[in-house]
Amino acid sequence: MVANPKSFMDSTAIVGRTVSCNNDYITWKIMLKYVDTKIVFAEVPNEVTLAINISNCPCHCKGCHSPYLAEDIGEILDEDALEEMVLANKGITCIAFMGGDSDPESINRLAEFVKKKHSMGLKEWNNIRVAWYSGRDIQADEIDLKNFDYIKLGPYMEEYGPLTRRGTNQRFYWVCKAIHEYPDLKKEERYYTIDMTSEFWKDETKD
Repeated sequence: MVANPKSFMDSTAIVGRTVSCNNDYITWKIMLKYVDTKIVFAEVPNEVTLAINISNCPCHCKGCHSPYLAEDIGEILDEDALEEMVLANKGITCIAFMGGDSDPESINRLAEFVKKKHSMGLKEWNNIRVAWYSGRDIQADEIDLKNFDYIKLGPYMEEYGPLTRRGTNQRFYWVCKAIHEYPDLKKEERYYTIDMTSEFWKDETKD
């Protein structure tokens, strides 16, 4: 924190960090960054997925296959960067945020951005679904299910293996929407998850 923020705006971005003024102090928060992107087919079943590998991972899982993602490296991941990725990768059916547990609020904001683009009927965003790979056991409070189609929870634990192993501790969920209608004809959208982890075990024999 830095005292006397009078020379700064209430909220701005400076060298990859978010600066928020609160009375007499400035709070610095590292913004989301990504290292690279890949077109993948196994991370989300039945989808052609643009996987965005996000850095600054706070989980530090033992045996992690991408330990470099714990470092503060890469480019800023914001709405502009995301739009450039989509326009450069026509034909994808899903965007997967691989990581981002250091800032789930921003993950939720970017997921909402994708959904809004889709609702506008823009051709490039048509039918693009959203997935999030989190290394936490419990879904973050900042995450609004309506902005997601798939969510993976759980850290990598060597003794239990990855999603493709039947004994894994990780879980992969499909987000579903239900419309509840009340006697007064009021309707309410509700979102819930269905465990679809077994989709990753089709090519594996039981332990």
